[in-house]
Amino acid sequence: MEIPQQRVGQKTSGRPRHLVVTFKSNVIESTIYNKKKSLKGTGVIIKEDLTLLRLNLVKEAAEKYGF
Repeated sequence: MEIPQQRVGQKTSGRPRHLVVTFKSNVIESTIYNKKKSLKGTGVIIKEDLTLLRLNLVKEAAEKYGF
């Protein structure tokens, strides 16, 4: 199975660029997000690519209800 992906940002000598991945199925996406705790301490970070409006909504909800 091939997952569409693309690199973003400028190439730098010290760090790899961010990778944006598009999932074809919500089931696969949910599985990945549910298992991301197993990456703790590896240096790999998985985050959603949110629009500025949605990012602000998440921040407000986290402040109001805890995260």
